[in-house]
Amino acid sequence: MKIVICGGGISGLSAAYYASQLLARTSTQKCKIIVVEKDKKVGGWMKTNVQSADRSVYDGPINEFGPRSVRFAGVVGNNTLQLVSDLKMEDEVLPVTNSHVAAKKRLIYVKKQLHVLPNSLLSACTKKTPFSAPLARFIGPGLFKRVPPSYESMHEIASARFGEEVADYLIDPFTRGVFAADARKLSMKAAFPQMWPRLGPRKAAKPRRPLLPNREIFNKTLTANPFVKKAKRERWTQWTMKQGLANFNEAFAKHLEDSLGVEFLRNSEIHQITNHPNGKLSLQLKTQGNKEAPSAIHNVDHLISAIPSYALSSILRRTNGGPSKQEYPLVMLGQMLNHIQWVDVAVVNVEYDGPAKENLPQLGFGHLVPSVEDSNVLGIIYDSCAFPQHDRLDKPSTRLTCMMGGSWFRNLFGDPRQVTTATLEQSALESIAEQLKITKDPSHLQVNVHRQCIPTYQVGHTDLVENCEDLISEHNLPISLVGASYWGVSINDCIFNSRIAATKIISGQGL
Repeated sequence: MKIVICGGGISGLSAAYYASQLLARTSTQKCKIIVVEKDKKVGGWMKTNVQSADRSVYDGPINEFGPRSVRFAGVVGNNTLQLVSDLKMEDEVLPVTNSHVAAKKRLIYVKKQLHVLPNSLLSACTKKTPFSAPLARFIGPGLFKRVPPSYESMHEIASARFGEEVADYLIDPFTRGVFAADARKLSMKAAFPQMWPRLGPRKAAKPRRPLLPNREIFNKTLTANPFVKKAKRERWTQWTMKQGLANFNEAFAKHLEDSLGVEFLRNSEIHQITNHPNGKLSLQLKTQGNKEAPSAIHNVDHLISAIPSYALSSILRRTNGGPSKQEYPLVMLGQMLNHIQWVDVAVVNVEYDGPAKENLPQLGFGHLVPSVEDSNVLGIIYDSCAFPQHDRLDKPSTRLTCMMGGSWFRNLFGDPRQVTTATLEQSALESIAEQLKITKDPSHLQVNVHRQCIPTYQVGHTDLVENCEDLISEHNLPISLVGASYWGVSINDCIFNSRIAATKIISGQGL
């Protein structure tokens, strides 16, 4: 059996890991797993500023350019910690507990002021700005209101149930923080499916999310894991790695190569896919200076696509002339995937001399800015509050991250391919000066523009993904879709959905 995984981000690495584990336990035939990654490094958007952050030799800051932490919540959170435990990396984890200021205090910036969001029943029953009444007065009655059957977006459902204030000051900044997207376009059914049954229209269809077989047994196994038990006992809310999340991915890939025999083709990408009548695939490759990589991979039993939907769409729509009978379903799938929209995000890492408690007006996880406010940033994360272990060691400092753009990138900054670093630097520093009152010069500043980095689960997203999966099933295509494009953008979702895909492939269920 030959399985090829397209993409070496966290989804691709996880798919390779779980497929390898399952094959080792269940298959007697010779199996080969190949990961095709277009870059030299694995990890996708999980990028850290230093390749090796060993604190015995490196005393500078550790900054994340992509995700900076992993939530510990639910089955998917348990699953990720089990993976960390399996890789014997428990000692590398830096947790944040629910008593930490970064867990207890989250803020929004409204009407030129920072406001602490309610984080307990007592605070929800107390009037706090910018709300005109206690939050409980909006939420309580809203739980019993009816929502029109056609409503699906986050903003329209929140407005119908809880009013404009909650929609504008709570739901809107929340979606900007997670998806960098407009709450008026973002589907609750797709983006936050746990909210959908309770808050969506009555009798609305549930999304057909991927599920593992034997879920009850699986959940018991997860909760019995000693590392998961430790996290629950200590009440973790989030965590990261001592040397940064990118270094976790490199260690993950090394384990796959050295211990599980997974083959990596780096600096290589799939250019074209051919579907043969015998049910196998041929993959034409493009290599970038990798002389050892083959020009094609033949007799592929299954392809797991862990690259963004738009990248897979481009590959599938390439044919030799007009699409043949075998190629037509691939082209159709490519056209459908092309409808999933993505946003561009600028990440500006800023460092100031002096400790956070002196530089920041108040400590916390960070603050978000609702779209109704006039702001060039989606929000600012107070990195030094959650993970002071990543601050430079040679002197006190304060690390911040400005998140910019998203659905509003072109309106604010123009074409993301042409925006200058100076423009983004100036916008970030002006926002920090206005919102956090820090006016001194930074000691360090770095800008990264991530093109098409987060999918926008627009209204109708679940129908689109389900139609794609139906097409794959109807035509018996040996392809599985994993990654942030489809059923969740978090690191936890990506890992868990890859596990589901690998389980179904090895058990012979295909999709």
